[in-house]
Amino acid sequence: MPGARSDDPQIAIDINGPARFVSASSFSVSPAHLNKANGEKSMADLAALGGASGLAAALHSDLHSGLEEEGSGPKSVQAHREAFGSNTFPARPSPSFLSIFFEAAQDPMIIILFIVAVITIVVGAAVPEQRAHNGWSEGLAVMGTALIVVMIASLQDWSKERQFQKLNSLKDIIEVKVKRGGRQLVIPNTEVVVGDLLFLDTGDKVAADGIVVQAEGLRISEASLTGESDAIKKDPEDDPWVRSGTTVEEGCGYILVTAVGVNSEWGKTLALVSEAGDDMTPLQEKLKVVATQVSWGGVSVAIICFLALFIKWLVDNKGFPIDKVNQNGPLQFLLYAITITVVSIPEGLPLAVTLTLAYSMKRMMKDNNFVRVLSACETMGGATAICSDKTGTLTENRMTVVEGWFAGRSRPAVPGPEELSPAVAQLLSLNSAMNSKAFLVDEDSGVTNFVGSRTECALLVMMRKMGHDYTQVRERMMEHQFKLYGFSSARKMSSVILRDPSRPGVLRVFNKGAADWVLRKSVALMNEDGSSSPMDPARLEAMLGVVTEMAKRGLRCICLAYREMEEQEAGRRDDFFEDPENVDRDLTAYAIVGIKDPVRAEVPGAVATCQRAGITVRMVTGDNIHTARHIARECGILSAEGSGEELLAMEGPVFRNMTEEELLPLLPRLAVLARSSPEDKLTLVSLLKAQGEVVAVTGDGTNDAPALKESDVGLAMGIAGTEVAKEAADIIILDDNFSSIVKSVLWGRCVFNNIRKFLVFQLSVNLVAMISAATGAIVGGVPPLNVLQLLWVNMIMDTLAALALATGLPAAVNLVAMISAAVGAIAGGVPPLNVLQLLWVNMIMDTLAALALATENPHPELLDAKPHGRSEALINRPMYVHILVAGAYKMLWLFLCLYALPVAIPSRYAITQAADYYRTDCQGVLRDKGYNSTETPVLCSFLGYCGFTENAQYRNTPECVLYPGWQALGQYVPDDTQKAICGAAQTFPGFAPTNASSSGGCPWYSRWESAARDLYKEYEVERLDSYKPALSVLFNSFIFAQVGNAFVSRRIGYEMDFLSGLLDSPIFLSIMTLISVLQVIIMETPVGYIFKVQPLDWKEWLVCIAIGIGCLPYSWAVRLVMRGVRRCMGWDQRDAAAPRNPPMVEYSPETKGGACYKAAPCLIDMTGKGRAPPVNADGRTSSGRTISGPVPVRR
Repeated sequence: MPGARSDDPQIAIDINGPARFVSASSFSVSPAHLNKANGEKSMADLAALGGASGLAAALHSDLHSGLEEEGSGPKSVQAHREAFGSNTFPARPSPSFLSIFFEAAQDPMIIILFIVAVITIVVGAAVPEQRAHNGWSEGLAVMGTALIVVMIASLQDWSKERQFQKLNSLKDIIEVKVKRGGRQLVIPNTEVVVGDLLFLDTGDKVAADGIVVQAEGLRISEASLTGESDAIKKDPEDDPWVRSGTTVEEGCGYILVTAVGVNSEWGKTLALVSEAGDDMTPLQEKLKVVATQVSWGGVSVAIICFLALFIKWLVDNKGFPIDKVNQNGPLQFLLYAITITVVSIPEGLPLAVTLTLAYSMKRMMKDNNFVRVLSACETMGGATAICSDKTGTLTENRMTVVEGWFAGRSRPAVPGPEELSPAVAQLLSLNSAMNSKAFLVDEDSGVTNFVGSRTECALLVMMRKMGHDYTQVRERMMEHQFKLYGFSSARKMSSVILRDPSRPGVLRVFNKGAADWVLRKSVALMNEDGSSSPMDPARLEAMLGVVTEMAKRGLRCICLAYREMEEQEAGRRDDFFEDPENVDRDLTAYAIVGIKDPVRAEVPGAVATCQRAGITVRMVTGDNIHTARHIARECGILSAEGSGEELLAMEGPVFRNMTEEELLPLLPRLAVLARSSPEDKLTLVSLLKAQGEVVAVTGDGTNDAPALKESDVGLAMGIAGTEVAKEAADIIILDDNFSSIVKSVLWGRCVFNNIRKFLVFQLSVNLVAMISAATGAIVGGVPPLNVLQLLWVNMIMDTLAALALATGLPAAVNLVAMISAAVGAIAGGVPPLNVLQLLWVNMIMDTLAALALATENPHPELLDAKPHGRSEALINRPMYVHILVAGAYKMLWLFLCLYALPVAIPSRYAITQAADYYRTDCQGVLRDKGYNSTETPVLCSFLGYCGFTENAQYRNTPECVLYPGWQALGQYVPDDTQKAICGAAQTFPGFAPTNASSSGGCPWYSRWESAARDLYKEYEVERLDSYKPALSVLFNSFIFAQVGNAFVSRRIGYEMDFLSGLLDSPIFLSIMTLISVLQVIIMETPVGYIFKVQPLDWKEWLVCIAIGIGCLPYSWAVRLVMRGVRRCMGWDQRDAAAPRNPPMVEYSPETKGGACYKAAPCLIDMTGKGRAPPVNADGRTSSGRTISGPVPVRR
């Protein structure tokens, strides 16, 4: 259409001449104008450009050969990319580190902690007395430690965001088929450019906008853009516009790409919406419940601690002295209570899941598992049933025609071209080349890659062996193609209609498909000489026998047939050719080929591994029953004939005609479902889920999408799978290999196991810390671990330790922390763990521990356990045992160090008592405070011997200076302080202090009040300092007990081999070494001043290390005892006790009206309740699961 114009003068184009507008490129249409026409779906603009051919010319493309792959001219791919853009979308910007940091700092508890810390710093620096004792230091240390907590959490979150963004970017990369330089190629969708010829097939996701230039029944679903569920027919004349992001429901065709990337409709849509946030996974939801329960416990302990400490402070100070609020007073109590709350909240639990899943996703990619849905990682670990496709998953998907029946004669190998008549050879050539959308890609290395249906590729290879080039046949016959009907699982066949070039008006239908289905649609068989014989029942039975014999050898049988018909026929409806059933009849069969697809070498072992792991593997295939049974036996899904195992193989038609009541009893033994449809697979998945199974399903076709969605975990094939199947799946198996599915199970169990270990490790430490803190606050004394020490425990033992193990008993850490906090508060006076220690514990438990878990790799023993299924509790009986015994071990040493050590070795660990201090140190302290030498002995007698305030037992003895005066009056010294002192002063005037004021009538009482305050302050400093030797040993022992607990925590059952594989865990060993080195630095350097500890001697170090090592024999002993308890209590056998099985009858076609193919006779429960799979001598099924009742005996 030279000189054709549109109504818009800006896009007036002269196809045969220069462009009418100035363009930055050499193309006859600018990107802006092309995008405008594409966006408006303007048929007028397309017509103005000269239709599809004119647009192709304007883009320097070709509707037959496409663009030039190489070079840099206007016809090259590179030129089009530079002019019209690339098929990529701008990535969603990841949040900056600062934004994540500020978000983490907005946690309410952290904010309150900062506020109280600031108040502590201000008061400690403003009040001279507190400034003299560095009262500001603890607030500053708390603030610094809290900042470290926020910093580490932010770094982890930032790292997680980057990792997820990298993984998610891979979701959008798919392979597409284009034609360039006349060759069909497979390229990533990101390499598509404007002007490309993009091939679309059923199940494909459209990678770019374009116009249809060739279509065969092409129907596109635009639900992703418009929400319209009905597929829309696309053709070059009526509706050629195709949008990226849509999917091909049926048919095939080529489109000329008109817009890519941000210029496509999908790109514009993405620019208008923001990405939705991640939903919580099921495991994260469970952990949230656990975290909430634990947090409430911590809040309760915090309230108890604060009230106990505050009440005791009020009693000791006989009121509320404002000047003492920051002197181990309410301010410190509030800080302590807030810290306990912060520590008790196990916010690291959801974080641990996220980090573990992120790490697992990355590692699973190396095992050919691309995780699209985060929760699938964990769900796969609980799978109890896997419904697997056969082709490409259990087999290699490298199909080869190895034998067949060709025109009346069975042949053990593919015949050469000279062995077949020209007529038969031509029919084979036309059917294989034209009734196909597959193609072969020959690499320079000599390897031939299959693209498209592997069955069709096998036929193309057979053509090559016969001396025919399928590409030449397609080029010659493409213009004569009248209609193409693609393969569907419902029809089990595909067809193509070609016009006969030598006979105008005559159509030839070429059909191929499942041999038994095609034979039943055939009315004749071709003979060797090219003639045909009618298909009578005897011949049909004989041919079905040929098919059965090949299928029993594991071959896929494909029948090729044809028929001739008139293109025009009187009385024929206009839509006659729209329904393939109208043409797929009255066929003449001329070949049946047997295609071999060998079982993957690793599949039998992988199936056996699944069965040991308690997972039932079922094969769901479209092949006939004989092929399916043969392959299932090779894989180990069905046992060999005569083995006595009652496993069932069934055909789809029989399956779908049975009622649910009839199917339920068969489900436990159903191992193979052959000749199945996608609806059969969906029904099977639904029934299994209704029985409480956790079902994983593989699929590759578009029609598999419902079953993939219905399953707990949908597994799409990365090579053979359509884009629709991949979109519906949770995990994409990149190599289509069943053994990769087993690896996903292993990783799923690893995730679940790691989180359980983190739970045990964290809860045990928190419990001990909280109880010890509360007990110490209520009963009295000094906290076993101060705040900074708790922070250290929390960061190192629950973060680095868990990082190292991903198995550590994190729950034990929470248990210890909570117990120690509670005991310290209850014990009275000073909390066992101060604010900095508590924050340090929190840092370890909730931050580094979560990071640690993410690095633990799975160990094969995980597959020896039963699957945890759908409803198993997150914390099981062995975990409770580990939490309690690990906490008890740490509590034992914590309280021995705190209360027994000062008594057992008083020379080093004695705690300064008030009675002794007031007698021995009083005069020195008062002299230092400015009291003169005359009044000092008198005041110290009041304080240390008269019972005002210590040693009341000496009050009525000569040791008390008041005793002689009151004795002269014939009275004992009164208990009332003011009366005792002032009464004695009035009776003996000469007793007055030399520098006391004479006003008030009792100067000695005023001096006593002043001295009592001064002496008490110094005593408190001395008392706390006297705890330091014992608490230093306690803190060091606690850390090394946690290190030992980390080793024990590598197994959370009753296994004795928790040290196995240790040398294969370099991260674990590195983290344990790092913790030990950091602990030495804390204990032996000036850093210890912040943690309120002092250096230890070599004997103390040996004891601390021995306590840590003692965790190992202690845990071995506990596990031995628990093994014995399990046997005595019958826990191992409890599940096996159940009523006897009800009577059974044999299932047969006669009793149920259908064909039932069995690996062994089928049995049905007469009661209709079903029965479990057969068991062996140890009471387990062939898949390893325990069932109820004795072994059934067939009659």
